[in-house]
Amino acid sequence: MSTRMKVVKKTDEWKILQKRSGRYAVRQANGNFVNGEDKLKILTAEGLAAKPPKKAEPKAEAAPAAEAEPAKEEAEVEPAKAEESEKPAE
Repeated sequence: MSTRMKVVKKTDEWKILQKRSGRYAVRQANGNFVNGEDKLKILTAEGLAAKPPKKAEPKAEAAPAAEAEPAKEEAEVEPAKAEESEKPAE
């Protein structure tokens, strides 16, 4: 273990270390570091990190409106295809 990191909490599964910068590292019992969402879950469970705020969803509201417009265009295209298929039949 490096002397640059201070052990904050130690369990059978992992060690939570604090870097000199104040940030946290999570190391598994086998020596591998934990990253990403797994690290965030461990730190939030121990009360050392807060979950990041959810992003606002105005884009999600705009998406259904955008999906509705192409559906109208598809509806206009389908009758045109039907007319084309009728012409060769004559």
